[in-house]
Amino acid sequence: MLRLRSEMLSFLMSLGSRPDPQDHRGRTPAMLAAEQGHDPALTLLAQNHADMNLLDADGKGVVFYCVRPTRRHGRCLQVALRHGAEVNGRALDGGSALLLSAHSAPACNATSLTLLERGADPNVANQSTGVSPLMLAAQTGSIQLVRALLQRGGLPGARDAQNQTAVHYAARGGFFEVIQVLCAYGADVGVVSVAGRSALHDAAAVGHAHCCKFLAQREDRPNGRLPLVRSPRRRPTRPSAAKEASCGPPREDSGYPGGFRGPGRAARLSAPLASVLYD
Repeated sequence: MLRLRSEMLSFLMSLGSRPDPQDHRGRTPAMLAAEQGHDPALTLLAQNHADMNLLDADGKGVVFYCVRPTRRHGRCLQVALRHGAEVNGRALDGGSALLLSAHSAPACNATSLTLLERGADPNVANQSTGVSPLMLAAQTGSIQLVRALLQRGGLPGARDAQNQTAVHYAARGGFFEVIQVLCAYGADVGVVSVAGRSALHDAAAVGHAHCCKFLAQREDRPNGRLPLVRSPRRRPTRPSAAKEASCGPPREDSGYPGGFRGPGRAARLSAPLASVLYD
């Protein structure tokens, strides 16, 4: 079937058909071929000088249509990029092809790596939400893509519109290895979002104990906004004269000066227990 389509396309091109007509949604034959993963048809259109930088009604170029988790779409992406397609194009919603592929990680990791190799900006963020490819990769737990983005200059401290970093996204998913890699590249785990939550809060809310321990060891204030204040320890005091009289004659083996009986067991344990329970 694909061979018949290629032959029909070649026949139409030989009759002088233009390679760049657009439908009511602004899509070109190259976009439709890329969307279907039909790399022979896309190659034929490119050889007939199809414009790979035309945009559809949503502001998306042919590269957006190549973002699919199949080898055929990967070959279409290579064809489009070889013939001058813009790798850092922006859609009207503020997204990019790298953001789209990072959102589908790890299924589309091969596409993301190809885009990075061909010069895609690792720090391109959605213009409305501020979400970066690194945040999306951290959200899905794709350690391979996280490493690739950081190695190509991705900023671990970038923040979205809610003042969240990639560490927040990884903490909510409990992706411990991703948090480790982000910290190795200098990520600040103490950043507090607009909602007043740090990455430690997000990890604790979902019950990721191993992430909580790791983050608590690296936060300046692991118990939240309030500083840690320890209760002062109480020192044993000399019993009063009235209590001494009620207790009868002093015991010689008590160990206290003058033979006075020391404070009872409850009094001796009250101060340490208060320190343990409330600190």
